[in-house]
Amino acid sequence: MRVRGGLEADLITERAPRWAVDGGIALAVLVAHSLPFLVTVRESAPETGWTVWQYLPVLLMALPLLWRRAHPVAVLALVLLGMGLYILSDPDQAPQPVPYGTLVAVYTVAESRSRTVRRWGAALLASAAFFQAVDVVLRPPSLETASRSLVLMATAWFLGRHIAGRKEIAQRERRERERESERAALRERERIAREMHDVLGHTVSLMVVQAESGPLAVEKNPKRAVAAFDAIADTGRTAMDQVRSLVDLWQTETPPGTDDIPELVKRTDEAGERTVRLVAFSRGRGSAEEGAVAYRVVQEALTNFLRHSKGTVSEVSVAGDGVGLRITVEDNGVVEEMSVGNGLRNLRGRVESLGGWFRAGPAPTGGFRVEAEIPESPWPCG
Repeated sequence: MRVRGGLEADLITERAPRWAVDGGIALAVLVAHSLPFLVTVRESAPETGWTVWQYLPVLLMALPLLWRRAHPVAVLALVLLGMGLYILSDPDQAPQPVPYGTLVAVYTVAESRSRTVRRWGAALLASAAFFQAVDVVLRPPSLETASRSLVLMATAWFLGRHIAGRKEIAQRERRERERESERAALRERERIAREMHDVLGHTVSLMVVQAESGPLAVEKNPKRAVAAFDAIADTGRTAMDQVRSLVDLWQTETPPGTDDIPELVKRTDEAGERTVRLVAFSRGRGSAEEGAVAYRVVQEALTNFLRHSKGTVSEVSVAGDGVGLRITVEDNGVVEEMSVGNGLRNLRGRVESLGGWFRAGPAPTGGFRVEAEIPESPWPCG
């Protein structure tokens, strides 16, 4: 839910200096209460007109509003006192249709977050209502004025509470947006950490395999040895490029996806003596995020094959049918001990976050199998 309308005006006034806002309000109230003295005639003494003593309560109803934020209860008490003094001289007084100063003071108290301020304000208003009731009994003609004042003050109170509630909602939404921003930053850090693990784990494993095969090829096939060392350099450069793209949060490059799996398989196969082959491939039509997760599943499975498996062959199958993307990576090694590392745990979480499933364990043929299925969205993979 979003809070708009009147609250936006409140936020605009909050950005202005408080002294300017309160000064403007006090001046407006002073002018409004002073106008009756300028445009009306004192019926009891038209020759002399209104006196200074009759005007003084107007100052008491307007000037304290300058401190309404700092001392809302005291300001309300002074304004109510000014209104009371003004009423005492009625009907020999300039007519005031609306008690502007009182309404502003009541609104300020009602809008306050402090329950103590609101309780003291309510007590002052109850006292003012009591004295007005007494005034009505003693001077029946003042019933209309008293009724109008009570209705307006009640309206100002409920308006203040309404605006205070909307501000609280806006502040809660602001805090929630801040918390969501922090959670998003945390998720981004976790994503980068997972990507770093996947990239470095796979490429370092390739470099180790290539480095181990290099010395063996030096004596038998020097050209193959040179190719192995060239492959180590290429793999290192590829890893550095991917790490830079992860660290750079303003990257424009597209992360590897489903279309990059054949190249990944080829590069892994050329890294050493063991065979890695792509037995089936159909890219499907998933989104860029789904393609990136599929790529990481294959990458992590091949990394485990190079690091931990005693098998000689690993087969990769990727099948997308427009509904789901099924990934299977299976080797012919012998599974002696099973352990699920951080890489596989992270992959399980990433696949399940997309609504898919992930399994890693012994294959029926005796090797090790990694399987995953990711539901495909209707948008093409980027």
